[in-house]
Amino acid sequence: MHHHEYPDGAIIPPVRNSHTLTKSTTDSSKAYLFGGANQDGPLKDLYELDLNTLVFTKMALDESEMSLPMLEMHSAHIMGGTHLLLIGGRKLEVGQPMSELTFSDDMYSIELATGKVSLFGRLPTSLGS
Repeated sequence: MHHHEYPDGAIIPPVRNSHTLTKSTTDSSKAYLFGGANQDGPLKDLYELDLNTLVFTKMALDESEMSLPMLEMHSAHIMGGTHLLLIGGRKLEVGQPMSELTFSDDMYSIELATGKVSLFGRLPTSLGS
């Protein structure tokens, strides 16, 4: 194992737990880090990781049609090589107090080319991984 040092000014995701890191099915050099939680609570940020250079790029989410909640303890999968599918987990809507953190039955889709967020469907029951 090799420890990678990042130069000053490099994009580095904040420390977190309960996130997902999902490898692309169409480009073996890419992986996507989404959400999780830190000491402040759940997150809803998305980063692309170049597995060859270990360089992170923060991706913008397009929430023009739907707001994505902050998620932790979810699962994530690449769908059709073009979308990141987020399934279940614990969610918290932006602006809600931590006491409103609940397990989710929602499935969200993020189009990787544009960051466009949409509701993909619902599970028969709430799910956390």
